[in-house]
Amino acid sequence: MFPAYRARRLRRSAALRDIARETRLSAGDLVAPLFVDEGASEPVEVESMPGVRRMPPPMAAREARRLSEAGLKGIMLFGLPSSKDDSGSQAHARGGVVQEAVRAVKGELGDGLAVMT
Repeated sequence: MFPAYRARRLRRSAALRDIARETRLSAGDLVAPLFVDEGASEPVEVESMPGVRRMPPPMAAREARRLSEAGLKGIMLFGLPSSKDDSGSQAHARGGVVQEAVRAVKGELGDGLAVMT
């Protein structure tokens, strides 16, 4: 039977566990999803994801600032356009919901927060 003996020398104290720890997770390692809804005038709870809200594009900048102040280094924007078509033209429209949110966030925080789309 392998292993017959499992050495626990690196688990003996908190100091040794801290030194030998392989994974460290902090707020700076996380990316927050933000759902931006072109048709929303105020935040709307996403029923299937408790604590997550769809918000209008201007509110995304305020939420991004709050997350940045909490120590997060990045956000990922998901857009809900008011209209959709077969070619997904809102994905590259100059005035698309995600594009507007990116401009609002960058105007508020500059390069202080990574913005993914």
